Amino acid sequence: MAIKKTEGFSSYPGLGPGLRIAPKTVQSRAFIAGSGTLAPLTAVGMVTATGIYKAYAHASSDGSQLIRGFVYTEAVVLDANDEVLGNIMLEGKAHFDDVVLGGTATAAQFKAALREAHTFGLIVEGIGI
Repeated sequence: MAIKKTEGFSSYPGLGPGLRIAPKTVQSRAFIAGSGTLAPLTAVGMVTATGIYKAYAHASSDGSQLIRGFVYTEAVVLDANDEVLGNIMLEGKAHFDDVVLGGTATAAQFKAALREAHTFGLIVEGIGI
């Protein structure tokens, strides 16, 4: 399987001075083949068996049910046939109001997963108790 590299670290209109985000570690990682686009600050999980990332999936049991990072700074356009590379904020701080709730998780389920993300070096503020 070939890996296609997406554009990285150029300006993105939706990611700017109004957002409360402080990245500590940003790295390029492989995303699983699929369709659609993962917007900046979309929560992502890592498939344990492969080490490849995909959108956070609350109901999964492959590892992607744990939030391991956020797409940063540009959207990741998935390819149906190949893995793609995209940038992920693996450590740092973000505010709940600025991250993207994806998938089928409810807001309560998403907040619970974000609370657990501290074990991977992600601090999400504004979640509440």
